[in-house]
Amino acid sequence: MLVISTIILSSQLLLAAVVINEFTAEPKTDWDGSGGNPTTSDEFFELYNSGENDVDVTGWNLSLLNTTESSELLSGFIPAKGYYVIVNPTGSQNNDGAIQLYDNFRILVDSVGYGDYDDGNTADNAPDGNADDVNDECLARINDGKDTNLDKDDFIKTKCSFNATNNKLLIENKNESSCAVENKNVSLSADVAGDAKKVWFTYTINGVNYNKSAAKAAGSARTYRVTIPTNELTEGNINWNVYVNDSNGNTYSNGLRSFYVRSKTNIVTDPMMPDGTNGWYISVPEISLMNVDAAKLFYRWDAGALNQYSGPFFPPANSSGLTKLTWWSQYNCANESMQMQNFKLDLTDPRVKNLIPEENAVLEDNFVKIESLLDDVYHGNSGINKNNVIMKLDNEIVNAGIIDADGDALAKYTAPNLSEGMHTVSIYVEDNAGRSSLKNWMFFVNTSLALVEMNIYSPVKGLYNNKRIPINISLSNEVDELIYVDHAEERPKEKTLCRDCDGFGFGRKRLKSFKDGMHNITFIAIKNGKIAANENVVFTIDSEAPKITEAEPRSGFAQGMFMIEFEEKNPNKVLIYINDSPHMINISKDCIADEDRFSCNSHISLSAFENKKITYWVSVQDIVNNTDESRKRDIVVDTTSPVINSINFTINKRKVHFMIDITEENFDEATYIDLNDPTPRESRLCSRLENGICHASKNFKSGNNNLNIQVIDEAWNKISQDISFTI
Repeated sequence: MLVISTIILSSQLLLAAVVINEFTAEPKTDWDGSGGNPTTSDEFFELYNSGENDVDVTGWNLSLLNTTESSELLSGFIPAKGYYVIVNPTGSQNNDGAIQLYDNFRILVDSVGYGDYDDGNTADNAPDGNADDVNDECLARINDGKDTNLDKDDFIKTKCSFNATNNKLLIENKNESSCAVENKNVSLSADVAGDAKKVWFTYTINGVNYNKSAAKAAGSARTYRVTIPTNELTEGNINWNVYVNDSNGNTYSNGLRSFYVRSKTNIVTDPMMPDGTNGWYISVPEISLMNVDAAKLFYRWDAGALNQYSGPFFPPANSSGLTKLTWWSQYNCANESMQMQNFKLDLTDPRVKNLIPEENAVLEDNFVKIESLLDDVYHGNSGINKNNVIMKLDNEIVNAGIIDADGDALAKYTAPNLSEGMHTVSIYVEDNAGRSSLKNWMFFVNTSLALVEMNIYSPVKGLYNNKRIPINISLSNEVDELIYVDHAEERPKEKTLCRDCDGFGFGRKRLKSFKDGMHNITFIAIKNGKIAANENVVFTIDSEAPKITEAEPRSGFAQGMFMIEFEEKNPNKVLIYINDSPHMINISKDCIADEDRFSCNSHISLSAFENKKITYWVSVQDIVNNTDESRKRDIVVDTTSPVINSINFTINKRKVHFMIDITEENFDEATYIDLNDPTPRESRLCSRLENGICHASKNFKSGNNNLNIQVIDEAWNKISQDISFTI
């Protein structure tokens, strides 16, 4: 009889395969119907009979293994293609464990290990039982009864079906890129479990429908992803969905999802397009940034300082050539990818200079070489357009040669056999941005005139510290008139020195008054109504001594930074003396000029004088050696920055009490800036320490507060540290 029973039992098992089909270890649903929030009593286990016959499970045992072992004795039948559910089994199942199903002969029918439970082969385990919500509450076989003998392949985390068919296809965890922005690709993704043969995503932008086949994400067995490129994106809401075909041609989806695309930052220039030729701006463009979704906007020119946008702005002063503008928006959720545009700026007309012959020159030879330099000024501008240079001699266009000259150009022409008398030259030049200049000048040819020799003994090329300049000129022959023209004047005009004379200032000292500044003077001898001789002299007058208006530090401590303010039109040298040792200041680098007022900031290493008293003073010298000196000041050197040992704080409603442990002998103050404030500004925390502690209480707005705390000593050494807290 035993043999017959065994044969009958084996036959029954062959026709009816019972497996552990679905279970939950961390319920998110009230499965036992008791009401209230889910508890361990809502745990359940589901068996499935994939066979063609009912199976009697009376006397079968379901063992739950984790830190402690418990078991549930079964009774009754599982119908063919049917389910058997145990709710609130004996014991409580952990998120890592194993389940074993034994028949009434203690023969193992099925088992599953999950999470990190060590059943001898953890690599085969199904996912852990931890659940975030109802969408991953259960571990289930997809499809019902699927058994490959690999738990990790048979079970997935999914929504519970509870005593019903497990979904053949499950679409879940639909997501898109966080903080989507119009100028950054957006990624759409979804997890698809089950018999998926084809997966595609659909989305609608501005009424246009897109369908894109999806591919599995790298390293994932069930996550599919597509990318929406920036050229398809526009600001606004985008609706999207996921569709899946199974092997039978059935189509599945689970409803629309939408997200908002933040607008990219748009740039507006005035003028809208470059107003010169070849893409060059010849007037300063006004630039505006616009983004309705931005919390803040920022921009930067080339590698310069970062600026927060507050309204229309312009390129930096004295910009020329290719200048790069970078800008981006700060949204509440992230920062926009940087955008960039190059601006070609040519804001200066080309110049015609280095004239040959010089203006008003009297030439003895009628074979005349005419030449000038066509200057692009900054060498970063658009460059000289050599095709648009016109030279005229006596109002007739001549075939001048135009050649490169280190970024500029030279215009050259040789005129043979010119007639006696006055001749005029004009040169018209354009640059590649469309800017232009016109230069006119004259010279004289006099091959028959017995030229007068002119010797100028004063003034001479150089510098003068007095406005009253001696004039001393000798002439080889008597002339009708000796005159001079100061080309540095706003409206140059002829001024007579003497008539019917052979010199000026020889018999007695003769002085003429000139203003401070550079003077370009031509002395001209006139005889018989023609220029008999001329000479040019350039000199500079600086009669006023420099005036030092401020020198800091005035007293106390110093860490090496010195500030000097002075008034001088022609500064030549600025020196800071440290204990009689001079240190030269780079005027062009360290000083900012506002007409004849200068403000200088320079750092000198004082580490050799740490904690010692030094004496310093300042000397300013102009180009003619006029000098001013500040008074001598005694200061103590402190180049060591304060140390923030710790920052502690307590929060009481909106009030925050700070306790900052600081090491600094020469403490001045501690301040803070709330970086989340719409208009961040520096505020004081304390100006004294109590036993090395800065105590301060301040009120803050509700929400996140990001503070930059700064400690400063009396020598202006600084240290800062960031902290964050939420009110």
